[in-house]
Amino acid sequence: MIFSDFVAPTLSTSADTAGTSANLTYNGVGGRAYFVWASGGGQTATAAQGIKVYGQFTGTGVPGVIPNIPLGHWRSGYLATASVGSVSADPSALPVNWTAPANGVVTINAQNAASTAAPLMQIGIIYGSGNFQSWETANGDAWNLRDVPATYITATPTSSPTTAETGIGTVTIPFDYPNVVGVSTYCVTNGVRVTAEEFLGTCRYTATGAGNVQFEPAQKWPFFGQQDAPVGTDIQDESFVPGLLWHPISFKSAPNSTIQSLVTMRTAVTNATSDQIFVALK
Repeated sequence: MIFSDFVAPTLSTSADTAGTSANLTYNGVGGRAYFVWASGGGQTATAAQGIKVYGQFTGTGVPGVIPNIPLGHWRSGYLATASVGSVSADPSALPVNWTAPANGVVTINAQNAASTAAPLMQIGIIYGSGNFQSWETANGDAWNLRDVPATYITATPTSSPTTAETGIGTVTIPFDYPNVVGVSTYCVTNGVRVTAEEFLGTCRYTATGAGNVQFEPAQKWPFFGQQDAPVGTDIQDESFVPGLLWHPISFKSAPNSTIQSLVTMRTAVTNATSDQIFVALK
């Protein structure tokens, strides 16, 4: 089983200066760490300031030479008087090859360029005993289906604009297609965007009938469709292609078992969202 968990270290507003670190604890299964991922972006956009977040990792199973890893989406500063829409804050992933002992602890810190308001980042690790191919890990391509699906299922979309964890949909696995080969949660704003309002967050999966594998804890992932805060009044969003973005979860489920997605916004948004779970089956 593949697991994912994340923390949200506090970044400094000073250039290339460590902020407040956060500790990520592997679950009781562990395995190997395959990818480091990060999502997030500007919370209060300032026209002439860029974003260039990179993280440091220390702790159980991490190499003695401290990894400094570029994270998320980097962008240059805008023109001083620009009115600019949101830039994608969707997750990036880079491969690692670390041991991930059960209940081990990794301390994560992150740095950025000088900023009036520090970016908001979620930084995570994908680990476990999965079956990633060498080309996937070498290219940092974590967001893949695990096999060719026969069909796809979904649930009715739900709005979750607040910071309270909200169940946004539950799917039932049909008897004829018990093999889950990918799960994803896609979110979009579905109301008028508000100036300087970011759209960031994560999702958590629960499941019934995951067979003889441990599904929880640590199925905490970035949802897809994240946007950083826009500048000015000409607010446009950057689009994304949902079919290319999947959480690499695979297992054989029991007949008529369920998978639920629960979304947590990093900060609340004023107007409605439309959040939807999809599951690929074979």
